Amino acid sequence: MDCGEVCNSYRILLLQAGRTEAVHKGVTVSAGRGTAAVYAPDGLSKAHWTAGSKMVCFKINRRAVDEALSDALGWQVPSQVDFTPILPMTSAPTRSWIKMLLHFKEQIFRPDSLLNQPLAGMPFVDSLVRGYLLAVIWGSIEVCTTVPD
Repeated sequence: MDCGEVCNSYRILLLQAGRTEAVHKGVTVSAGRGTAAVYAPDGLSKAHWTAGSKMVCFKINRRAVDEALSDALGWQVPSQVDFTPILPMTSAPTRSWIKMLLHFKEQIFRPDSLLNQPLAGMPFVDSLVRGYLLAVIWGSIEVCTTVPD
């Protein structure tokens, strides 16, 4: 998963056990079990995991995200959108998207899976990218609207 500080992909870590701490764009991001951490293509300078950590890692090409967002908005996005680095697991779109990711992970390595057929696999991957956008946008809205007690 190490792409260095500059990468052409969004990096998503689904922590199933353990903890991770990373420095992303100068901000320390800590994540634990049941957390989805998202690192934008630029700015990840270092990351550490505790012993015994278990995670599922995905990368989504930056261009695919930019094109899906531009298509959804109906105009060309001029630069990379900066999303919140932790997706809130309380959000229904985040939970739904993670289920899609885990289903993809389960199916993609099975030779008999329909996801290995372009007719089914390509639209599913497109749905994963678009679902990612909905999950991070919803997550960013929740983070911005949460009022501390």
